[in-house]
Amino acid sequence: MTRQAVYARPSLLDRADCRLDAASIKMSCDASLRRLQTPYVDLFQLHWPDRYCPGFGANVYDPKKEHETIPIKESVAALGELIAAGKIRWGLMYGARHVTGCQ
Repeated sequence: MTRQAVYARPSLLDRADCRLDAASIKMSCDASLRRLQTPYVDLFQLHWPDRYCPGFGANVYDPKKEHETIPIKESVAALGELIAAGKIRWGLMYGARHVTGCQ
């Protein structure tokens, strides 16, 4: 099977301490490329917004868990650099999953 026959779409680590700053996005993408042993991925997905939101069954907002957020422009710029470098193939679209109506 050739690489072209496989659709690879890893995502940024889904951990509570994972941030969407440029360095973390690039490091995560490079780690995915190493693990998959491929020079590019077809889509690189960011699941969670970089802001506090009650999740995983929690439905009560806790202001003590707020933290400074990474600007979306920084995250998008990092994805753009990875696309320009040929590490992400399909970069014309991006989205956010797991976002509540209040966000």
